[in-house]
Amino acid sequence: MRWIALSAGAYLAFVTALLPADVAWRWLAADDLRLAGVQGTVWSGRAALASAGPVGFRDVRWQVRPWSLLLARPQGLLETGLGDGFLQTEVRIGGSDIVLSGLTATCSLSVLASALPIAGIRGQVSLQLAELVLRDGWPASARGQLRLNQLAVPSLVGGDPIALGNFNVTLSGTDGLQGAFQDQGGPMEVRGSAGLTAAGEYDISGLVRARPEADAALRRGIELLTGAPDADGMRAFSLTGTL
Repeated sequence: MRWIALSAGAYLAFVTALLPADVAWRWLAADDLRLAGVQGTVWSGRAALASAGPVGFRDVRWQVRPWSLLLARPQGLLETGLGDGFLQTEVRIGGSDIVLSGLTATCSLSVLASALPIAGIRGQVSLQLAELVLRDGWPASARGQLRLNQLAVPSLVGGDPIALGNFNVTLSGTDGLQGAFQDQGGPMEVRGSAGLTAAGEYDISGLVRARPEADAALRRGIELLTGAPDADGMRAFSLTGTL
């Protein structure tokens, strides 16, 4: 009986893997996933365009490991264009969790504008994550590095965006996204911590001070949004909210 069950499972996995991708994704995909221009099979295929919630993708390619279908825990490689950048990762699906490992991605922040707490923010973001766990479609934990380059935010009084510089975030949390950040040069010195819970609540706090090359608009913004300076000239700040 064990051999019969194993053979039946292998046959079912084989048949499933050979299903045309444009048929299978309608059965298997989450409600907020959209694909267009689908070709290939569940085993190996591509889609010209895709969207997951508010985020769009292009030239999506996947390669599923055959044995993972037999174990009912699909696992494979995923590559996709992401706005003006790309994303590459290994994907493992089990229960309500989607685990992304060896994830590398880069794109402009404008691609992610609908998911960001500050409207009009500019810059480039890059990710190198050892692991990212999505639970019911929301980040449950992440380990790795996030880098923000040429970050700029809209001026509170109008005019040109205010350049903030470059920053590095080390992610190491287990309850949503938790990490520590620090500037990598630029017009202001900053360090602190940030967190995003499973409920979508974010908390960003730290210390900041303007460097000599900071322009007047940045200095005014820091003074407006922070407390009084300490003996080293560092000012405390805190931002909280819900995505």
